[in-house]
Amino acid sequence: TFIRSTVVVWMNNFYNEKERALQMTNAGLLVDPLDAFLHSRKGEVLADLERFDEARISMNRSIELQPGYASAYSKMSTIMGQLNDLPAKLDWARQAVEVDPEDHELASALAIDFYMLGLPEEGDRWANRVMALAPGSDVARQTLLFGHFSHGRMAEAEATAKSMIADQVSPRQGSIWDAVFSYQQLLTKDHRDKEGLEFLESVRPDVADFSELAAGQQGTAMQWAAVMMAHQAHGPEVSRERWAMFLANMEKTGGAWWTEDGEFALMEPLINGDLDAAVQIALDMGLSRPVADWISLNEVYRQPIFEPITTDPRVTARLAERDQELAEAKQDVLEMLQRPAWQ
Repeated sequence: TFIRSTVVVWMNNFYNEKERALQMTNAGLLVDPLDAFLHSRKGEVLADLERFDEARISMNRSIELQPGYASAYSKMSTIMGQLNDLPAKLDWARQAVEVDPEDHELASALAIDFYMLGLPEEGDRWANRVMALAPGSDVARQTLLFGHFSHGRMAEAEATAKSMIADQVSPRQGSIWDAVFSYQQLLTKDHRDKEGLEFLESVRPDVADFSELAAGQQGTAMQWAAVMMAHQAHGPEVSRERWAMFLANMEKTGGAWWTEDGEFALMEPLINGDLDAAVQIALDMGLSRPVADWISLNEVYRQPIFEPITTDPRVTARLAERDQELAEAKQDVLEMLQRPAWQ
């Protein structure tokens, strides 16, 4: 089961072979239909295929077979986010923490969602659990980073992100990615991109060499951020050249499909000046995502590099719609927090 499940994860998440991943889980369940782990994996793949009703059935079956399997509750939380039900997403995440109160990553995910929603006190409640369980861990530092943003402590956020990059924290729960792109966003907003590039290159000199992909997820994240920072630091032409080399190197590793989704997909037309295509991708892919699925997505689009498309009236209108949707969802969450289970 473990080997099959591991292969399914790689096929689904890294090689984007979702149908093959589903076939593998179905084959495994023919052998052992009572395997809660594989039912959970199947639900995860079905959700990625946007077959949400089936995904929920598989995840509920996993929970029925093994009520103490916290990961199934966490994955159900993800599914509810994809279905744009923010209170349900958070409530399933809370249940995951209750099932496994020693797992600091489950508490961190809940804290970060509250921080992104603009409820810092509620975020602190769950972040305190993270700090007690795993002080100084990569995920604890990631949680602290989001807490700084939510409380408006931007200098502390920058210092935390910078220290995480310097230590090249792991990709656990996206820790290195959040550190790198938080740092990039902060410095780009302050027009300090050259300073940011110098720091990234001091940590990883290979980030400056676009003839090959910088090793590891740490290097990939930094190199990706370096492309974005080059836009202001060295001009659009340099940014275009580096993006082309970066994308070619991603293709060699089989990871180029990462760049075909949402806000990353519009990098190609945006950098190359095809604003009509970039706007259409933003509307069709990135900004069509449910607000519960990525609470802080609007802030990503409000970075300076995306300004050529966010000034388009259609994108401006969609961002305003998402702001309103998020405000309404936040009110629903505040009502949920009055229930006994949250007290």
